[in-house]
Amino acid sequence: MYNDMLAALAATMMLFAVVFAAISFGLAFSLERLKKELKAKEDSEAASTHTRLERIERAVDSIAVEVERIGEVERFGARVLAALPGNAPAPAPEGRVITPH
Repeated sequence: MYNDMLAALAATMMLFAVVFAAISFGLAFSLERLKKELKAKEDSEAASTHTRLERIERAVDSIAVEVERIGEVERFGARVLAALPGNAPAPAPEGRVITPH
């Protein structure tokens, strides 16, 4: 009788050990798969962000070129206006000058 109870207890403990091992392996596998999915999602977001930053950089570069062209046109216009007859440069004021801000 004592041996039968000991054998039943051993069988029960073995069953619990097998179930615990199976659950542990299942959780470990699920966590590893979840890590891979999160890594893939993070990589795709990083690639998306990189692509977006490249587009912004190209847009800023083209804006900079256009602003430089506007500056060139302004300088050219100022030279043309200064070269017209009757457009002599104004004499510099004497004394202290207050500039508007």
